[in-house]
Amino acid sequence: MAQRALPEREARLGRPHGAVGQAPHAVVLVLPGDSGGALRGSALAAAAALPLARRLGRAGTRDDPLTAHVVHYRAAATRRDAAEGPSSDAPGGARSAPGAGGAGADSVESGVEAPGGAEARRDVEAPGAGGVEDIGKPGPRADAPPGEAAGDGAGALGEALTATDSRARRIGCAYAEDAEWAVEEVVRRYGDVPVCLVGRGVGGRAALRAAGHPAVVSVVALGPVLDGADGADGTDDAEPVRHLRGRHVLLVHGTNDARSDPELSFRFAERAKKVNARVCRFEVHTDGHGLRGYAAEVSALTRDFVLGTLCARDLCRPLTDALAAPPPLGLRMPLASGFGKSLR
Repeated sequence: MAQRALPEREARLGRPHGAVGQAPHAVVLVLPGDSGGALRGSALAAAAALPLARRLGRAGTRDDPLTAHVVHYRAAATRRDAAEGPSSDAPGGARSAPGAGGAGADSVESGVEAPGGAEARRDVEAPGAGGVEDIGKPGPRADAPPGEAAGDGAGALGEALTATDSRARRIGCAYAEDAEWAVEEVVRRYGDVPVCLVGRGVGGRAALRAAGHPAVVSVVALGPVLDGADGADGTDDAEPVRHLRGRHVLLVHGTNDARSDPELSFRFAERAKKVNARVCRFEVHTDGHGLRGYAAEVSALTRDFVLGTLCARDLCRPLTDALAAPPPLGLRMPLASGFGKSLR
């Protein structure tokens, strides 16, 4: 019996958080990271991004309503195809559809096209939410990769993650396409509103790459997974920066990140600062890839940056100092313990 290729699951926006029922003045798109390369990793990463999306959506006010969406990437099989080539499970590189062959676990928000073009979205927390990475809840996940569970170890453990990281960087390019689509979808739904892209891990790289859209005014990259060939030798420009002109850019990286070299994000920020003065970078000392040790501080910094760039609120003193300081000071700003309890 001939097999039929299943339809491809396209990228989509999760349900809105924050200003619901009223036109938002600005929109935040949260781009999840990647969870260890497993097929269900897409669902876990999206679920991990939900608390941050909710927190940023609630940060808006009646005068400055915000709406936040989690961006759901294309089917998890797309990630496997991008990293390993066409799948042998489906002819022609076909991707799994939701609800088929266990692919229902790949999605934590289901979207159904309703009559009249309206979309009904439903948030569903992944089973065993205790295993979901939450930027507001420090501590390793039960299903975290070995490097994360052990505090992003080094040595042989770090070397073992190299192949995964290389694959994640390639996937980041595919995620950037989904991020660009998401910005276009925001413009279609809400009109001419400013957009902030907030991404972590490979989502951070996707956010930086998709920032060239005219609607994007600011970008936050948390522990971005960047390509080692970042143009530092003056011959290669694998990570472009010229499209960041006119945007506010914030990078945050843990100094003990064994999955994504912090020096790569510093070199990227250094290059970006040459074409755009509104670039700053914070270092979270002794923290790893998940930024869990200082999760509350990272969340508070992200929230303040988003409100300052989207809602014209005054930035906190650390952000103001980091943006004003010349390199390398403004690109190696330490994120102090307890940040957020007294921002100003």
